[in-house]
Amino acid sequence: MKRRAAIRSRGFALIIVLWTLVLLSFVMTHMMIAGRTETRIAANFVANADAETQADGAVVETIFRVIDMSQTHWDVGGGPYGLRLQKAKATITIASEAGKVNPNTASQQMLAALMTAVGAQPSQAAAVSRAILDWRQTDDNNKNDTERKISQYRSARLDYAPPGAPFESLDEIQRVIGMTPELFRRLKPDLSIYQTGDPDISVASPAVAKALRTLNLPPQPPNADVTQIVSIVARVTTDRGGHFLRHAVVRIDPPESGTYGILAWDTEPQAN
Repeated sequence: MKRRAAIRSRGFALIIVLWTLVLLSFVMTHMMIAGRTETRIAANFVANADAETQADGAVVETIFRVIDMSQTHWDVGGGPYGLRLQKAKATITIASEAGKVNPNTASQQMLAALMTAVGAQPSQAAAVSRAILDWRQTDDNNKNDTERKISQYRSARLDYAPPGAPFESLDEIQRVIGMTPELFRRLKPDLSIYQTGDPDISVASPAVAKALRTLNLPPQPPNADVTQIVSIVARVTTDRGGHFLRHAVVRIDPPESGTYGILAWDTEPQAN
């Protein structure tokens, strides 16, 4: 009996040892897999950070090539252009903002015509264009108009009212009463808070061109000696698999000045 008990005891001990080895093997395997995953994540992070740095450099080089009037000059609206960077490649697009509509300065007629051109009903276009003007215009000397706007927004169960100040971003237009997500989605590519003056039909989208023809506005004469507002998109892929997209809106002054200014710096085109 004692011998059987000893054999049984040794058998249980062996089972415990085997199960311990199995658990240790499982833990070690899990740690190895986790380690590989963390290493891969870290490598991707480094590769994407490198791509971001390269994309920023590509935007700056693009600005210099637009300013430069030598054989290395790049035209606004030309391309797409390619750049070979340090262990990376970039694809660059350069577009003029001159063909867009500025919601901070455009007339109600221009805004309504553009909304109609992108598919809005005339009644909706008229109401929303009026609301855009209400949003950006101050009513310091008209108490009744201020109260009207506040009442209008409260009736729509909105806890805010027009600030009486220019739009700081295009996304702010979504807060205007009557604006719908679908209408904003259609409008956004044709808007820019950096464009000055009437849109230039020669670089305008079909919708803006249609709105201009509806209003019978005279075409803007080209002038190479004026400040340009351009949108630059740099898409970079590194040899290590990193990816990054940099979007910038840049003011490029007349050629003789050789100066420029960064107006927007983000990661989404048309986010101005």
